[in-house]
Amino acid sequence: MYDLYLEGLYFSNKSSEEDLRRALGFFQRAVEKDSTFSNAWTGISKVWYFLGGVYVKPMDAYPKAKEAALKAIALSALLSQ
Repeated sequence: MYDLYLEGLYFSNKSSEEDLRRALGFFQRAVEKDSTFSNAWTGISKVWYFLGGVYVKPMDAYPKAKEAALKAIALSALLSQ
């Protein structure tokens, strides 16, 4: 699972739509393996935010970014307790 996250992180730091979508796939596979992995949810949020800035209609991308960010925050709060 962590290796999927690292692959996602690598591709999310690139700027092409293809790389961002590859990153999204890696992050999504990571949360499929462990839905409590908050870093992968953060990655999903980041990718949707970047996609919405250039490649996807913001009204389509930003709600997905927000949903993933809120999930990451909630999971991080649970882990800190």
